[in-house]
Amino acid sequence: MADSLDHFLPSILTQDTKKKIQIYEEIMAYLKSPNASVKCEDFDKFLDGVTGWIVASNFKISLNGLDVLMCLMDLMRNNFQSYIPTCLSFYFIFSL
Repeated sequence: MADSLDHFLPSILTQDTKKKIQIYEEIMAYLKSPNASVKCEDFDKFLDGVTGWIVASNFKISLNGLDVLMCLMDLMRNNFQSYIPTCLSFYFIFSL
């Protein structure tokens, strides 16, 4: 099992749909584990990758992105508030 979100970053940023679907299960298992940590050397890049999933043309990837984002919000609670503008601006830029 991964020890940080850094482990998932290359797979999140890939264009390969199958790889994204596979890594989703691993990310969710990690985020739901009792010792999950949201520490990441480049959390902004991780978050950009996940929000990129939300605007994907594949509905499964979009739903998976929302799931990951919700788990991150649950884990971070009030600390996630500073990332909300980033998530929303990314969504609005790509939805126009």
